[in-house]
Amino acid sequence: MCIRDRGYYRYRSLDDFLSGAVPETVALTYGYDGEQNPAARVRFNQFGLYLQDEWSIGRNFKLNYGVRLDEIIFNNKDLMRNNAIYAIEYDGKSVDTGKWPKPKLQVSPRSGFNWDVFGNRSLKIRGGSGLFSGRLPLVFFTNMPTNSGMVQNIVAISTKYSGAIANPDALLAAFQGDMITDVDALIEKLHSLDPTKFPKTISPEDGVKPSQINGIDPNFRMPQVWKSSIALDYNFPTSFPFSISGEYIFNKTINGIQLLNWNIKENAGFTQLNGPDRRHIYPANYKYTSTDAFVLTNTKKGYGWTGSFTLNMTPVENLHIMASYTHTAVSYTHLRAHETPEHLVCRLLLEKKNDIRYTNRIITNTY
Repeated sequence: MCIRDRGYYRYRSLDDFLSGAVPETVALTYGYDGEQNPAARVRFNQFGLYLQDEWSIGRNFKLNYGVRLDEIIFNNKDLMRNNAIYAIEYDGKSVDTGKWPKPKLQVSPRSGFNWDVFGNRSLKIRGGSGLFSGRLPLVFFTNMPTNSGMVQNIVAISTKYSGAIANPDALLAAFQGDMITDVDALIEKLHSLDPTKFPKTISPEDGVKPSQINGIDPNFRMPQVWKSSIALDYNFPTSFPFSISGEYIFNKTINGIQLLNWNIKENAGFTQLNGPDRRHIYPANYKYTSTDAFVLTNTKKGYGWTGSFTLNMTPVENLHIMASYTHTAVSYTHLRAHETPEHLVCRLLLEKKNDIRYTNRIITNTY
């Protein structure tokens, strides 16, 4: 039997349900301090300013340049520090579930040019370079408050089984009889049975240590990449439209995103396997504590480039021909499994490789 989509009673049989017998399970999820819709929220204010100018140098050269300023200021009112989590140290660092990342002003200058070499549009050289910023989907931030234990209480008073023998929780006897379908009344009932286990309010001191922690680096920055390009467009002196273009684009990560387990020590100096498999072998004390902390943080690793050529021509009316070739190279990060001396996979680490992944693509089209 559901309770307003927030809990339920479960009985062993229909007869138990109809007679009001002791239920097999009573479950409820409720918010603290009377919160009717407990949820992890991310509230923020985002500010942006963009300035741009264009400068014509002569009749065939244009230069444009500008700068964009972005800042996100988070509202910490929906958060509460869990002191039990904050007390755990990972090489001098702690996870504060009561604060979002500090405001970080992102400055993104950029410039570009367009040069009509002969002034007759037969040959153009164009390009540009700059920093470009974006915003990570903030649903990734909600892992921290959701798993902090400070937003809602998830209650499940249940019956455990050992073979065919039922071992009901002693508190279930208090729910014999008519079901309590009002959420507030059920919260009061739970609180009266055990105020410590089923509190109606919560404070930082009430926080408990979870099996694992999710956090966000206080110095976390939104994604930012450096992009540069150079291109050439040439129109052949033919009686019909016939052109070729070549372009080179280079991207370099400035602020990338990675998820790190702060509880894992750096593997520098750890023994590695011999041969082509160079995975590290982790010693018995490869962790700082018994509680893992998966923290959203930044990385500067990663780059890539693309070179392309495109040919367009219309030799006769109503016949257009296009052919292109694109070559892409990406330096990538990947998940690599690491092992303990007990030969158990213990860590997935984002690790930069020296390898570069290449792709080639050819496209032709007529219409």
